[in-house]
Amino acid sequence: MDVWIRLLFVGGALIASQAASQQVATPEQIGSLAGTVSDGDSGALPGVTIVAVMGDRQHIAVTNSSGRYRIERLPAGKYTVGASLIGFATRRGEVQVAAGRQATWNAVLGIRSSFSREPSSGIDPTDPALARGVYEVLLRRVYKGTIPASPIVLATSLIQPFDELEWPRQLAGVPVTLQKASNAAEALRPVTLRAEAFPPGARLVQSITPVDMPYTAFSRVFASDDGLGALVVFTHVCGNLCAESTVVWLRRESLSAPWIVRASHTFMVSAP
Repeated sequence: MDVWIRLLFVGGALIASQAASQQVATPEQIGSLAGTVSDGDSGALPGVTIVAVMGDRQHIAVTNSSGRYRIERLPAGKYTVGASLIGFATRRGEVQVAAGRQATWNAVLGIRSSFSREPSSGIDPTDPALARGVYEVLLRRVYKGTIPASPIVLATSLIQPFDELEWPRQLAGVPVTLQKASNAAEALRPVTLRAEAFPPGARLVQSITPVDMPYTAFSRVFASDDGLGALVVFTHVCGNLCAESTVVWLRRESLSAPWIVRASHTFMVSAP
């Protein structure tokens, strides 16, 4: 099946359309979709990716500086629509596009956090020996090379803050199997991390108070089947207004080799 892809700007939004060449709709069978995306607080959200899907066809637009988007030449039918932006919870819905008419779909995105309010669902099943090597590398990163004698770690794991529609482009090299593992339903339930997965002397606490700063919170380690790749989310809080949240992809050459950070994406930074 021949496939064509078209890129164009409409109303300040980049649009990409993909369709089977032998299934091109006639003018009498097409409509359009438009709308706005906001955060419900400060207003319009530019740079939001809008994905409209019907069957095996996918149409994409990006909101402009006013939070508006428009997708032209959509074959009439029922579409599943998603709006995604890193750091915000993805919003999905359905819309009916009629021939010769413009359908409207608006979305309000809420901020998405890697912290969960749910209680732990059990003990982290990750191999502590594998996790220890990963956590040590990340602790050295947040403490600029030298881990304190008693680093404070939140005992409840973080959850993956991204889904399949908003995976950061900086982490495009992460194997799809790891991406899916970190977004699986089971992975999105917080667990209690094992003390033996951290350097000796690390103090795991169930809740954080002002006297516990600085501290670091980690997700469980999502490892590849061969044990050579790992994906982790961490948040390091160094003060009331000082914090960083990052997703990190690590690799190692063999099971006995040290872990090396291959790529990372920081999705939240706060500094005094």
